[in-house]
Amino acid sequence: METVREDSLDHLADLALRLTRSEDKLALLKETEEYRCFLKARPYVLSLQNLLDRQEQLVLCSVAAIGQAMRLFPQDPPASDECGSIQRFIQSLLPVEDFYSSIGGIVGYHASILSLLSTQGPKADDEVHYKRPSGADISASTPLIRSYIKEGIEKTAKIAEIYPVGGAGDRLSLLDKKSGEPLPAACLVFMGHTLLERLIRDLEAREYLAYKLTGERITTPVAMMTSFEKNNHQLIVENLTRKGWFGRPQSSFYLFIQPQVPVLDTKGNWLLKAPWELIMKPGGHGALWTKAARDGILQALKSKGISKLLVKQINNPIAGTDGGILAFLGMGLKESKMFGFASCERVVHAHEGMDVVLERREGESFSYCLTNVEYTEFKRKGIEDAPKEVGSIYSLFPCNTNILFADIEEIERAENICPIPGITLNMKSSFMAIDPEGLRHEVKGGRLESTMQNIADVIVETFPNPLRNGEEVEKLRSYLTYNDRRKTLSVTKKAWDGSGSCLETPEGCFYDMMLNAEDLLKNHCNFKVPRQPDISEFMKRGPSFVFAYLPALGPLYEVIGQKIRSGVLSEGSEFVLEVAEVEIDGLELTGSLEIMADWPIGASDEKGAVQLGMQEPYCILKNVTVVNKGIGGPVRTDYWQGCSRKEVCSIKLEEGAAFIAEDVTIEGSFSITVPKGMSARAFMEGGELKVSLQKNERSTIWKYTFDLGDRVVLSHDAEDNS
Repeated sequence: METVREDSLDHLADLALRLTRSEDKLALLKETEEYRCFLKARPYVLSLQNLLDRQEQLVLCSVAAIGQAMRLFPQDPPASDECGSIQRFIQSLLPVEDFYSSIGGIVGYHASILSLLSTQGPKADDEVHYKRPSGADISASTPLIRSYIKEGIEKTAKIAEIYPVGGAGDRLSLLDKKSGEPLPAACLVFMGHTLLERLIRDLEAREYLAYKLTGERITTPVAMMTSFEKNNHQLIVENLTRKGWFGRPQSSFYLFIQPQVPVLDTKGNWLLKAPWELIMKPGGHGALWTKAARDGILQALKSKGISKLLVKQINNPIAGTDGGILAFLGMGLKESKMFGFASCERVVHAHEGMDVVLERREGESFSYCLTNVEYTEFKRKGIEDAPKEVGSIYSLFPCNTNILFADIEEIERAENICPIPGITLNMKSSFMAIDPEGLRHEVKGGRLESTMQNIADVIVETFPNPLRNGEEVEKLRSYLTYNDRRKTLSVTKKAWDGSGSCLETPEGCFYDMMLNAEDLLKNHCNFKVPRQPDISEFMKRGPSFVFAYLPALGPLYEVIGQKIRSGVLSEGSEFVLEVAEVEIDGLELTGSLEIMADWPIGASDEKGAVQLGMQEPYCILKNVTVVNKGIGGPVRTDYWQGCSRKEVCSIKLEEGAAFIAEDVTIEGSFSITVPKGMSARAFMEGGELKVSLQKNERSTIWKYTFDLGDRVVLSHDAEDNS
């Protein structure tokens, strides 16, 4: 990278600071030497300024003050038909000026990048020490962890979910099949559902479990930070509309847009993709808190009785597995914490941040915060990415998963102190840009980004003496949980290239899901299943079987284990279960079985909103054998994209419908759709499979309760007449 002149950097940094304090920013900018030189070299700009309002003039003067206007504005006056393009160019920068106003707007944005470009080598601080955080191990079912899970369930109504969904997803190379246009990460279809839909399905599972245990029908507010990248915002809205807002009131969704920021080359010059059109990219999910506050979303949530937030990223489909999220939320609620990190082991040299306890000596006292360090910052901060012990593949520090817990009032306080947390420089990409002569070149470039998790940097406690190991668990307002990695983090960040590691790819996530499926069926459901291969064999020949299920089936493994009690899956079998209410005992499957429902957790009302527990479909299979050709061979590694079947046993349930089978064998292709409010009973007669249809007199199978040890216990509902 080019070295930025120190005097130029100091000048810009000083100007940015003065802009944060000035009551007349426009006048201050017009006094700069850079602006005066720009007007002298481009006198036509004076007449152009008369077409601009005050904020637009502020943007124009800022671009001049940072030395970019001379490159972006041609020497000759623009043609009359170009004036609209110039104004749109300026208007595209208005959100940048507004969002970064706390650091001097566009001038502060540019100065920050130049400062980071000029930083050479580690920037270690002798007064700062990074320590491995102590935290609660939520991977095992202990009385304490069960109490956290119970708290997380019973306080569901106090929690909203917030998702940064504006990511570009460039490394997924995702394209619209019809138009060929690039798509954002949220549109990736993984195991039959977009990543956006998978977030909602996990949320529905929490709400459904809370309803079953408390009787309270809760509609959790959902806030989403979108972006203009790859038409992200419009596509998100279209997806929500097409899906009927996933059976939720439209008013329960809060969408807000993160700003796009200019991309610069390694010399600090802004890049253009066409005349008067900057290359712009999302400025990182650190915009989440400030945008949510400024757009009134945090206040709107508080007015609905919401006090806590669960933050999840779009590209982590396994985050809702088992009880990890519930225990994580419950600990934050029960222990009155202000901020939390759901963590797991981190692979050494992975492109993942670390969760750390930052200890700082401040005179005679010691300050502490539990926070995150991005992998791009390790070298600059003098942190070695070393294993926790010799020979281990795992890092000394745990992984930042971006599954976060936050207290809204604490976030409002922290956001006032640090509106742009975790500022980093992302220079990892190459861009096709035009030079001043209009010729296109591939240029290494990047932009300023910020990270939402680093709002924790300002949630600090100070003590007269250093804390002993483990004391931060009780004494800090922030907290951390540890869980099994494959139940916590497996992301779909990039397309697999057919060789090398599958870490961060959809294939790698699919593998982790199937390992979880093996654990669930074998250790919690008393199923005999073929062992999943190791990762190298998996990438060659795929999984030994597939089990995919609706999150509301549990999501707790202890709940699923009471609904699915025994069975056998043969090599290459596929079991897809999209119904929440089932009782399965003695199932033997060779081939493919799918049990589907359009409204699996409750019927919709006249407005299309799901009513939890109303006319739930259910399925009972006892001593049932299913044999068919299934997918007709080994399950492929790319199964996550969809598959074709030679034969399948397909059971589809409409609202309030049921399918009951006991002591039967279903051979070959079999398909049935049970009509609304009806019950189909399968039985053997003369060696043949028969099905009778009658009105369904029963609305549900299971009654949920907590026992004295805070375990979730299922019993047959009082309506049981089978």
